[in-house]
This record gives sequence, structure tokens and C-alpha cells, in this order.
Amino acid sequence: MENNENVTETIEELEEKTMSEVENLIEEGNEKNEEMIEETKEKIETIYQEAKEEAKSLESQDDLKAIFDNLKEQSLNILNATRDKAVELSDNEQFKSAVLSGKEFLTSAFDTVMDAVNKGVDKLKENKDIKNVLDKVGDTIDDIRSSQTLKDTIDKAEQVTEKFNKFVFNGIKKVIKDKED
Repeated sequence: MENNENVTETIEELEEKTMSEVENLIEEGNEKNEEMIEETKEKIETIYQEAKEEAKSLESQDDLKAIFDNLKEQSLNILNATRDKAVELSDNEQFKSAVLSGKEFLTSAFDTVMDAVNKGVDKLKENKDIKNVLDKVGDTIDDIRSSQTLKDTIDKAEQVTEKFNKFVFNGIKKVIKDKED
């Protein structure tokens, strides 16, 4: 298949988007989280390097579709496992909420690429289109990260959780105090 450079560029763009998603899972000051993130980055680099190698010998649109299907499946599996582990390793409710709210963006980036693959290789050769879509997905992720409404909602949820915890513990203390009296 001709023009495999565009396919390689698209794979590299998807790798960047995937790595960006991994970066969103970093919790500052959480050593176990940071170790897990480094392991995840190594896995991501490996699967994307393998995909770039496979792309060098593309012969048909079916081969291209298989590469992107495989990348999507492996990337999402790794990201979902990493996301779940990041939540498990965290004690910060605000971090957990932010991680869980950003779950679907990489899926949409892959779906957009897969739609282009299904419509024909010519769409991939028009790399500007795919690049624009991936940039829009990246911009959406950035918008959500910087969304004041999301930050306010997370802050409000944290405040409500703190009040609830105080209420529960005060109730427990009262029960214990009543039993002692």
C-alpha cells in the first residue's frame, strides 16, 4: 500500500493522545501511582512501536483496519486498567472524581479514526482531516481539564462528602458516648 507515512503519522498522533490520557492519571506525591504510570507508558510505547512496524508492510485496507482495531483494543484495555488502578491507589476523592469523569475521550478519537478507515484509505491520506479531529478531541480534553464548572462541582462534592463524614462520625461518637453513660 502506498503512502504508509500518513499511517505512521496517524499512529504517532494516537500514541501522543494515549500518552496524554496517561499523563492525566498522574497524582502528584503518590509514589505508587507514579510507578504505575511509568510502567503504563512503557506498555503504550511498545504497542505503538509494534503498530508502526506493522504499518511498514501494509498491503490492504483490511490490514490497516486490523492495525487500528488492535491499537484501539490494547490502548483502551491498558488505559482502563491504569485508570482503575489510579483510583484504587488514591485517597483523594477530588482526584478520583476527575479521573472517572474523563473516561470516554480516547475512545472517541479511535472511533473517528476507525470511521475514516472504514470509509477508505483515502481519508487517512488526507492526514489534515484526521489531525484536525484529533486536535479537536485534544482541545475538548483540555477544555474539560480547565472547566471551572467541573472544578466547582468536584469542590462541592468534596465539601458535601466532608460534611457527611462529620455527621456520620458525630453520630457514632454519640452512640458510643450514650453506651458509656
